[in-house]
Parts: sequence; C-alpha cells; structure tokens
Amino acid sequence: MQAPPKQSEKHTVTLMVRQTCGSCDRVYKQIEPIAARYGAALEVLDVDAGDGSLAVEFGDRVPVVLVNDEEIACWEIDDDELIEALNS
Repeated sequence: MQAPPKQSEKHTVTLMVRQTCGSCDRVYKQIEPIAARYGAALEVLDVDAGDGSLAVEFGDRVPVVLVNDEEIACWEIDDDELIEALNS
C-alpha cells in the first residue's frame, strides 16, 4: 500500500451520478474513505441537474470517477486505480 500524499498535494475526486443509480451509491461508499485518507476533496455531481450538458456528455455511463477533471473509471473502480491517481 502506498503512503498518502503530503497535505500540500491536494486532489479533487469527482463522482458523476444519477439519482436512480444504485451503482452510484455503491461507488460513493467505496471511494469516500479513500479520498478522505488521501486528503482529497470529494465532489458528487448529478448529471441530470443543471442545463443538461452533463447528461449529454455522460449519458448512461454513470457512475464515472474523475481525479482533477480526468476520467479514471466508469461503472466500476478498483481501489488501487484511485490510489495511484491520488499519488500522481
């Protein structure tokens, strides 16, 4: 297991979700403790909220995990993939 980054090395993890998505809840519960352990901000964005541009961009591909606005996973995420992204 890799050590958490220094406090000054903050990342933002964004989880794209839809209210009716059971997988979205599961992925949130999976990534939340990892984001907290690595000092990353965790944002949850509903693709159906707002002007609809996120719904067009992500369609049925939720949940999607982004780190610093870069997509790293869709539908499923491996803990090690998230940790690697937070260590970069």
